[in-house]
Amino acid sequence: MGGTDWDFDRSEDESQKVVGEIQLRMYGQFLEKYSLQLQEIKDALENNKRDFWDMSIDPASLQRAVEESFTAIKSDVGKNVLLAEELHLYLKISLNTLESKFTEQLDFESAELWVKLSSLYILNFNLFGTSDKRMNKQLLEFSKKIPSVTLYGNVLWYPEHFLVTHLPHMNKLIDKKAQQSAMLTRQNYLQQKSQSLQKNTQTFIFQWSRYGLVASKNGEG
Repeated sequence: MGGTDWDFDRSEDESQKVVGEIQLRMYGQFLEKYSLQLQEIKDALENNKRDFWDMSIDPASLQRAVEESFTAIKSDVGKNVLLAEELHLYLKISLNTLESKFTEQLDFESAELWVKLSSLYILNFNLFGTSDKRMNKQLLEFSKKIPSVTLYGNVLWYPEHFLVTHLPHMNKLIDKKAQQSAMLTRQNYLQQKSQSLQKNTQTFIFQWSRYGLVASKNGEG
């Protein structure tokens, strides 16, 4: 009797092991397919990079170039339910994290994350056609707090305009009156930043000078 019980337990353990191996193999196949599809997206963007720069002064041409980049792969990638779920979960967690530390004085890393998440949200919409009401609201609330972000040098990014341009359904959430109000808010925001530029520059110079003194003292010690 004891031998029978032991054989049964061993058989059950072996069955669980087989099931685990199958699940692991399936997950490995999913990761491989997922990686290939991400690589296809990257290659499509790389192939059109030169066109993006050449047509950067024509928003309509730039939009068409982006759409054409995904024409060949959208039918396959758009059917990947697991990829859609992974992207949605990543966006949800990342936006919630960003929301918890979003202030009117956003640090560089958070601002960079905001730009990337907005771009990824639009990519997700174009690939899978999905939109989330809470995420829409979060992105719009972010743009109300900080209506402009410096990408590089004097290149500015306007989040509200970016969302309305690339997400058609956003026009239903932001009417013309709200868009005009957003534009006025953006102008006031940029004016305030311009007026405080000299003060902020002096503050940064003081901070770096102080850091240099502390670093040199520590080096001597």
